[in-house]
Amino acid sequence: MYRFVLKASAFAICVPLAGPTAADVWSTREPLKVGRDTFNVAIASDRTFALVGPGKRSTVLTIRKVERAAAAVTGCQANADRKVSMFVGGRNDEPINMNSVPGGKAVRVRLSC
Repeated sequence: MYRFVLKASAFAICVPLAGPTAADVWSTREPLKVGRDTFNVAIASDRTFALVGPGKRSTVLTIRKVERAAAAVTGCQANADRKVSMFVGGRNDEPINMNSVPGGKAVRVRLSC
């Protein structure tokens, strides 16, 4: 999101609005069971993204599972971050190596509500 600031010189400058940080959002996570898997899911207050992490050490994350968990909580269309998709070669059912995910705790999922 951007806020437009009009300067005296009549040029508009785009200034990014401060949104919720991943750390702030992650602190609001709650457990969610989808099928046999348990996830920790946190939704940004502006509903632009969700963070989905394993609820148990044994939970294996895939793009498909992460998107399904975020959609189940929000009712929104969910799309995993492209970087994560690249880590698994674009395959939706390939396990995500959490060591390759920034922060290593959760996968960021874009929401379209």
